Amino acid sequence: MEKTLLLSSAIYYIESNIRNEIDYEELANHLGISYRYLRLLFKDYMNESLHSYVSKRRIHNAALEIISTDKWLTEIASEFQYQAYDSFTRAFDRVSGKTPAEFRKQNIAVKRNLLGVGIYGPVIEGGNTMSLNLNQEECVLFGVPKVEFTTGKCNTFPACLESALVYMGYQEDNLYANLMAASGLSFRLRWNKEGWDMSSVALSFVEEDPQLPLQRMFTYANAEYQFYDKQQLSKEECKHQIMKSLQNGVPILASGIVGPPETVIITGYKNHGKTLLGWSYFQEHPEYAANVMIDDSGYFVSDDWWEKEETLNFCFFEKKDASYNKDTGAWIKNAHRLMSKLEVGSYYGGKKAYESWKEALLNDPVFASSSAIQLVVERLLVEGDNETCLNEGRYWASVFFDELGKGTQNDEYTMIASDFKAIADIGNEMLAIRDAMNPEANPIEKLCDMKIRKELAKQIDKAKDLEQIIIKKLEKLIV
Repeated sequence: MEKTLLLSSAIYYIESNIRNEIDYEELANHLGISYRYLRLLFKDYMNESLHSYVSKRRIHNAALEIISTDKWLTEIASEFQYQAYDSFTRAFDRVSGKTPAEFRKQNIAVKRNLLGVGIYGPVIEGGNTMSLNLNQEECVLFGVPKVEFTTGKCNTFPACLESALVYMGYQEDNLYANLMAASGLSFRLRWNKEGWDMSSVALSFVEEDPQLPLQRMFTYANAEYQFYDKQQLSKEECKHQIMKSLQNGVPILASGIVGPPETVIITGYKNHGKTLLGWSYFQEHPEYAANVMIDDSGYFVSDDWWEKEETLNFCFFEKKDASYNKDTGAWIKNAHRLMSKLEVGSYYGGKKAYESWKEALLNDPVFASSSAIQLVVERLLVEGDNETCLNEGRYWASVFFDELGKGTQNDEYTMIASDFKAIADIGNEMLAIRDAMNPEANPIEKLCDMKIRKELAKQIDKAKDLEQIIIKKLEKLIV
């Protein structure tokens, strides 16, 4: 094998296992060469030892974790095989010139860089890595932050967009909270006029024009974007677009591929684009995981990405520059409108959505039927989605208004933040009433219990009343 490809194969293996203990003899065997020859390759081509290269890559990857997560620094050190935090601090300082704490405080940029043939990874700004010509057969962007429900970011599109922007090195304080505020997702609650509807929580029903929330997010991100449905592109055209974007180091957002038609982030391709890699919120869920292959990097692997019925569209984007368009005045007006408007197309909004939700909980005869399990399950999913609009959406609204209060020294914003946090707490209380976090509880039985539904109805009233108070406070601010 050509030395360049051997070296790139070694780099791929290292990036895939960067959080694990790497056995260098095993790596050499994986490549079909001797350990001695592997060491000589790194010395001759990288101008450093194999051990030194791996240590630096751990630090560059750890740096991305430091600025893109709230994890304890000691936890990050352990994840990257540093058992002693002092050793991690010294190694981090040698590579970055900063301690991990200083690095997080100063929010130093971590950008993506070409590491080898078709291999990208996180690099501390100003750091140097090898640069080789791209290989058309495969390209993988390593170090793209994972998206999953355990992060507390449950809206898949803004979470995937945030992950892509962070990977590309575009930092911004409270990026997810701002994407949620800009799009309006933090302020919506929708109820289908016809009754229970699992689609009511979707981004496409925030506004009568389903494109508006997306446009607002990309306007804030200062990025140009293009959506393509499968009907607009052939598989070969789509594959070409995906390969081109990844070769430029830019992830792609898509729907479906793994799990339901929710947003995923495409982080790589192999076999000339036949195989795609990426992150999906659902790749580890039991109902979807049975047929999902997982790469050593943790990314899902999909060969039938185009053929899947759930794969609906692809979003390609390009950020113009490092700036963000934070139009808080427009976002606040939009928040007021979204929470006040009683009808949005075929959906109720505002207090009417709360009232219809409560009425359905208390009066739906399905809950009394022992033969309507499928319908009860549907209602259980809708109930969970609505509670998420409160405990997740309103929580990020509180983060947005709290930061606005700190930045403007305006106590009105801080009080509104407190009100939103109270609604988020109500959403969590509803989970507790249903015992939703207890794996031994029967969620269907819980929701069919009228006493529990009456308790949920009381919480809905509390949230509705608090939201009316917020609306009045916002009216004073936008006059």
